Amino acid sequence: MNDDHFEDVRGTGELGGYGVLGGEAIQTHTKSTAKMTKEGVDYSLFCDQCGTKNRLSVSWAEFLYARNRHVPYDSSRGKPWQYDGQHGGFHPNVGCGRCRMVLLLILTPAESQKWLAKAEEANYLPRGWTQAQSQTLLQRAGRGAYQT
Repeated sequence: MNDDHFEDVRGTGELGGYGVLGGEAIQTHTKSTAKMTKEGVDYSLFCDQCGTKNRLSVSWAEFLYARNRHVPYDSSRGKPWQYDGQHGGFHPNVGCGRCRMVLLLILTPAESQKWLAKAEEANYLPRGWTQAQSQTLLQRAGRGAYQT
């Protein structure tokens, strides 16, 4: 038995006009992009409130903290990220450049791990960097150097 309950209409465009899959909102979200760089990932995303395009960079260190379920800290803005219990991840607590509504870029530990693995595969990070840095983070947390 196939568990794909949408198999008969997937890829046909038939779902395009229904519920959250329809209207301008889905078009905006499908235009959001993520590009890996040597420093991290540059996101281009649209504000859910006013539709303004925003650019947000996430460093490899921020991904590392999120991967290990620690609250990332954005040193360029001088503030910690926020935990979103509803989605099980962290968001950078950054407002839209136009209306200041918080941009809902949420990174889960699993997604952060995937980005870090891709970075190691692409040689943006040395092989084994994620594991070594995770061990260091765990040791520092154990000594009370960083709160989880």
